[in-house]
Amino acid sequence: MDVEFFRKDLGGTISLLPQNPGLVNGVTPDENIKFKLFAGKSQSRGVDVYLGYDSPTFFSQLAYTYSKTEDTFNNINRGEPFPSQNDRRHQLKWLNALTVGDFIISGSAVYSSGRPYISFDLLKEAGGTRNRFEESLVNLPAYFRLDLGIKYELNVSGLDAYVKGSVYNFLNRQNVRFIQQSFSLPINTGGEDEVIIGSESSLVDRLFNITLGLNF
Repeated sequence: MDVEFFRKDLGGTISLLPQNPGLVNGVTPDENIKFKLFAGKSQSRGVDVYLGYDSPTFFSQLAYTYSKTEDTFNNINRGEPFPSQNDRRHQLKWLNALTVGDFIISGSAVYSSGRPYISFDLLKEAGGTRNRFEESLVNLPAYFRLDLGIKYELNVSGLDAYVKGSVYNFLNRQNVRFIQQSFSLPINTGGEDEVIIGSESSLVDRLFNITLGLNF
C-alpha cells in the first residue's frame, strides 16, 4: 500500500476564451464573438492511494486519486480560482489478472468524474469574463469503462506464441467526450421556459479485438 499527497503549482497557463461568454438575449451566441488569449496559473492538489497484490496465479492493482485542479486568471471570474477544464475530482483504476493453466483472464475498470463546463442553461445572458460564473459550472457525466480479456499461451514449432481476445468498453457505455450548446428555443407550455439545443460527442463504443503474437 502506498499513499502520496501532492501539490503542483504551474505558471504560464494559457486559455483561449470568448470575451463575452453566454447567449445574446438568451437565444443565440454572439455572431461577432471575439476570443482572447488569457494567461494565468494553475494549482493541483490531492492524494494518490495505491493497493497491490501479486502472486503466481493472481494479480490485482487498485489506484485511486482525489484531486482538485483550479485555474486563476486576473481578468476571469474576478480573479478568483475556478475549476480547471482538466479537473477530475475522483479517478479510480482497478486491474486484475487470473492465471488458469495456459489461460490468463484479465479485467479492468476505469472511473473518473466528469470535466466541468459552463452551461448555457445557467448562463443565458452574455457578459464580460470578469463576471462570476461559478454558479453556471456543471460537470459532464462521469466516465466509466469495463474491459475484459482472455489470453491463451501455446508453443508453435518451439516458439512461445499466444492468442488474445479482448472487449473494450464491455458494457458499451456511452461516455461523453464533450457537449456543444448552440442556441435555445422556447418550450410550448404557455410560459417563458426555454430549452438549450446542441449536440453531444461520445467516445468509443464497445470494441472487439483479437491478437496473435510471439513472445521473445
